[in-house]
Amino acid sequence: MTALSNIRKAYKKLQYIVFDDKSILKKEIAGWEAIYGLLEIFVKASKSDSFIASGNNLESRLYKIISTSHRKVFEDIEKYKNDEYKTLQLIVDFISGMTDRYAIRLFQELKGIKI
Repeated sequence: MTALSNIRKAYKKLQYIVFDDKSILKKEIAGWEAIYGLLEIFVKASKSDSFIASGNNLESRLYKIISTSHRKVFEDIEKYKNDEYKTLQLIVDFISGMTDRYAIRLFQELKGIKI
């Protein structure tokens, strides 16, 4: 056996240990659930006419959670005339910019799992 083949075998074993560790798999699954959950929450709220309106209802409050920098770009953009497309792009940009930890925490807070 060559040194290179030994390194490949060691790498395959290490890859199995690292990427198939149960604690890592659980975190990945939790992250996926958080991302899908946040998308569901924000997309559902965006269907309401009061999503971007000022107010104290659920949809308006969810809009206010989106970072001001994202909202500013959204409110100023004229590139897309399709309001639904712009709204969905805002939501996807906001969520995709989150760290895993923040996405999980926000999802738990919005679902009332952690307050």
